[in-house]
Amino acid sequence: MRYVLFLVSLALFFCGCTRIIRETRYVHTANTVYCKHEIALQKVEENRKNIVFVYGNNLSGSIVTFGTGVIIDEKGLVLTAYHVLRDKNVASKFIRFNEHGRPIVKEVLFEVNSEKDDLSILYIGHRFRSTVKVAKNVQKSGEPIFTIGRTLLNDFGKIFDKDGFMDYSDKISFGHVLMHTRFYSLSDGLDTIMTGSDMHTLPGMSGAPIFNFNGEVVGILSRNGQMQQLRNSFTWHIEISHLKELLEKKRDLLKDLLPKK
Repeated sequence: MRYVLFLVSLALFFCGCTRIIRETRYVHTANTVYCKHEIALQKVEENRKNIVFVYGNNLSGSIVTFGTGVIIDEKGLVLTAYHVLRDKNVASKFIRFNEHGRPIVKEVLFEVNSEKDDLSILYIGHRFRSTVKVAKNVQKSGEPIFTIGRTLLNDFGKIFDKDGFMDYSDKISFGHVLMHTRFYSLSDGLDTIMTGSDMHTLPGMSGAPIFNFNGEVVGILSRNGQMQQLRNSFTWHIEISHLKELLEKKRDLLKDLLPKK
């Protein structure tokens, strides 16, 4: 009888230890996730000022296309997705951003494009106060990422506030890298490697930067859609390595056009 009681007591002891270990692991995991998101939120606030609104007007001055961009060089360079401003009705292109608490609108003076990679570098002749950091490596599957995009608050036909400026808000979305695959589209001229993630995005966020949790840009938002295996939105972004290739190819052109100081 004593032997049976001893075995029962021993079993209860180990069950209790197992529960404590599991709870400790859960708390540790939860705290780790919480800390990572706290760090990511700090990076969001640090990079908000580097996000811009990109749009194109027709000959009548009406907006016909719009999206998000990100400052990549303080000398006046903004990066966005090529398809954002690719509209046959676009006659002029503009970038809207905030400085010193007030909105500023600048016209795009020239652009460097890579249609196959869905990337555009826009120059507006303005000296920015800050810029983003570009990551050296591509994110691996399972790694966390986030994006900051500019989306319009009103309907497409009513996008101006009372002061005559675009009425938009920042949309922040978190997710994880799921896969890397090759994209090819004859109609869009697209032929590049893209990264898929489970982030939820909205219209107007195309061209938005994709950040790792260090606050470094790892890609540019290009497309979203649905997959049968996933109930939530599925987002594709252009890997940042293609930006480096574009900058390298157009280095001489940019060197001649950008201000020396």
